[in-house]
Amino acid sequence: MENASKALIMAGGILISILIIGLVVFMFSNLGNVQSEAELAKEAMQIEKYNKRFEQYNRSMLYGSDIISVINLAEDYNNVQASEQLGYTPMTLIINITNNITIVEGSEKAKYEIKAKKHIILDDKKDSSDTVKNILKNIDDKIAKIEEDYIKVEPIDNIIRIKQTYDNEINAYTRLGRTTDADNKRKEYNDKMKDYGGKDKVEKDIKMYTQLKSTKTNFTSKYFTAKDVKYDDTGRMIAITFEEVEPNL
Repeated sequence: MENASKALIMAGGILISILIIGLVVFMFSNLGNVQSEAELAKEAMQIEKYNKRFEQYNRSMLYGSDIISVINLAEDYNNVQASEQLGYTPMTLIINITNNITIVEGSEKAKYEIKAKKHIILDDKKDSSDTVKNILKNIDDKIAKIEEDYIKVEPIDNIIRIKQTYDNEINAYTRLGRTTDADNKRKEYNDKMKDYGGKDKVEKDIKMYTQLKSTKTNFTSKYFTAKDVKYDDTGRMIAITFEEVEPNL
């Protein structure tokens, strides 16, 4: 009888141990599922937040200024992901331009010409030098260089206004037949330009500066529409195509 009791006690202890082990395994299994679900929820939120930044450009009417903004956004994303995540899918932008913007003249024309073609923008290593992104960077860099060259003596925009004032006065004297006054004003103008590096240099820089500004303005005022948006298997947006369109007047 005593042996039977001991056997029952031992069997009970074993059963309780099995139940405890089973409970612990069940709890750890559920905990893993909870963690997995939390990670999936977090990833989904990150994708939603990421997509929201680009979805604002997924619309039927955008300006060239919006295209510049989305280029900068994609470039920032690609640069950050390249440094933080291996094997990431970079954001690709395809910008179809149907009308050339050719304003800059001379030997540097190609460097600042926005061509009518399909511009594929991925990252610095794969972009060709004539993508709209790199042309706009060339333009911004050259504008900044010209402004920097003159800022210590006189802002370039002020010099342009000074030149326009002299041009207007010279033209007015010429129309009135006051040749001597026109010649004196030209001499005064030439002497004034010496303060900024000389007439030839100043006029060359002004011409380039105004042409570059016009190129940028022409692009920012273009109309585009977004189409052919692509997503990866996780739902993350990975590519957008923008087409140049004519405005609906």
